[in-house]
Amino acid sequence: MKLGIDIGSTNTKIVIADNKKIINKLFFYKSGIESINLIEHEFIYNKTSGRDIVITGVGRSFIETNQYLKNLKYNEGLKTVSEIDATATGALNLTNLEHALVVSCGTGTAFIHAKKDMSKHIGGSGVGGGTILGLSNLLNHEGNIEKIKKSAMAGNTNNIDSIIGDITQINTNLLMPNVTASNFGKVTNGRQYKKDDISSAILNLVYQTIAMLSVYAARSVGETDVILVGAMSESEYARKVLMDVKLLHEDINFYIPDDGIYACALGATIL
Repeated sequence: MKLGIDIGSTNTKIVIADNKKIINKLFFYKSGIESINLIEHEFIYNKTSGRDIVITGVGRSFIETNQYLKNLKYNEGLKTVSEIDATATGALNLTNLEHALVVSCGTGTAFIHAKKDMSKHIGGSGVGGGTILGLSNLLNHEGNIEKIKKSAMAGNTNNIDSIIGDITQINTNLLMPNVTASNFGKVTNGRQYKKDDISSAILNLVYQTIAMLSVYAARSVGETDVILVGAMSESEYARKVLMDVKLLHEDINFYIPDDGIYACALGATIL
């Protein structure tokens, strides 16, 4: 068995995996030095050998600042791997696909062209989970991501977003009445809006942006399959938006695998 650790910019994901299968998983709303301290405790508790540990994510650079992990690295061969390679490998393994565009939805969003023997970072976007938290704190004074998700599902984004049906009676295959014409397009000065509707509009903005960028990125590398993974992928609202985008772009297939949050940590154990 191997222990894979993905230290992201906002949180840390840990999996214990055996033969490419997740046996156990842990999620910490911590990153950097704080998560390293938690990881050290987890290792000591489980008496894990350094040879069985693989660390990835942007926070893997903190290994050198923690004496316990530093000793493991130099004395027992603790391994570190690229988060791009780990995410691509984990995403393909979770979906049993040979190749795809992998979209890592975390604080921001990264686009990776993934194949069994190759992964290439082809771009990214600053729109992601950090955008959701930032806008929600700014507009709704709410910073709990689970509460934001629940609020969004209870809201109606059409009370805040302009849709095609608001501005024209012309109906074409690409311009159906319920398609978003302008995110936050109905907001006017001085009017009060429900918190649930604001949450819905925020998530709609973020996931629509991610979905549409995914369509264009997939086509640019000749892929029709798109896999969403990362901390912000497991959302009922994400599935809702992807279904809407799929209606407009029938050539693209979207996948949100179970345990997609842990794709990078799982991939680290496979590499």
